[in-house]
Amino acid sequence: MNSDVQISSSDILAVLALQVSYVNAVTRGDGAAMVGLYAPDAVWERVVPGAGTKYDEPVRLEGIDAIKEYFLPNFPAPYEVLYLSVNPVVEAVATDADRATGSVTLLLVSLENGQQTISSAIETQDVYRRTDAGWKFERRSLSFLPK
Repeated sequence: MNSDVQISSSDILAVLALQVSYVNAVTRGDGAAMVGLYAPDAVWERVVPGAGTKYDEPVRLEGIDAIKEYFLPNFPAPYEVLYLSVNPVVEAVATDADRATGSVTLLLVSLENGQQTISSAIETQDVYRRTDAGWKFERRSLSFLPK
């Protein structure tokens, strides 16, 4: 780690569990559970859209209300797409023991022409914050990777 502040193994595990809770909520079509993973003042953004997908525009949402308004009415149906998270990274923030940064690659598996295929790969850049309710996303920035 390149910081003065150390992050405990239990905090790393809690952040990894947050990352897994995200993919589980989206895969299960549970928008309320996904929204509940964000801090009240969180930012969610799609920095690099997915060319050729329905996610083809940049989006920036500030605050939990904006996140709810955007996601809940059009949340994917359960198991419409299987989300997998790979290559997780969690690092301490040098000046704040209650924050961490990290990233994860999300693989979206969907049914195309009767075959399961990886339809998209997304790199996230995250900021996590410890709250009274546990670790939450403070910021999640998504960038679709080229096909």
